[in-house]
Amino acid sequence: MITIGFLMFALSGSIFSAASLHQRNLHLLDFIQKDTPIYNATGEQVPISKFDNKCIQLYFTATFCGPCKYRSAIIQKHHQSYSTQYEVIVLSWDEGDKLTEYMSKKPHWHYVKYDIKLVKQLNRKAHQSGRTGIPTYINFDINGNYYDFNQFNKWFPKEGQKKH
Repeated sequence: MITIGFLMFALSGSIFSAASLHQRNLHLLDFIQKDTPIYNATGEQVPISKFDNKCIQLYFTATFCGPCKYRSAIIQKHHQSYSTQYEVIVLSWDEGDKLTEYMSKKPHWHYVKYDIKLVKQLNRKAHQSGRTGIPTYINFDINGNYYDFNQFNKWFPKEGQKKH
């Protein structure tokens, strides 16, 4: 069952705060350990090596979240254009049939299965790094180091722009 603290985290909205100094020190391994099982949209476990030499976008979402639906559509469209360069890994607060149905509509995304231990760990880490709700996403470069939204746009420019 979802804890009160987690529920407050999930419903409070996605905000960047003055804790951005802490974000510079974020690493992908702060959120997903090397032994964390990752699954493709059809539910098959994929090796962590699948993500070698790719940027990662961790996407925190839930099916009960209205703004998440809008953000998911934007991320999905962007990922279709740049799927060879980065991967989306969903950290959803849904489980079972809801998660299966959600992922079936995102065939090129990956996910980490919901479990309460992971929720508590991510809740703690998110608060420490100034992330306070869903939908939110955190970008990591090919070495697993955090990079901000502006850096992300430089890596994956819009049509007609040059990649920096």
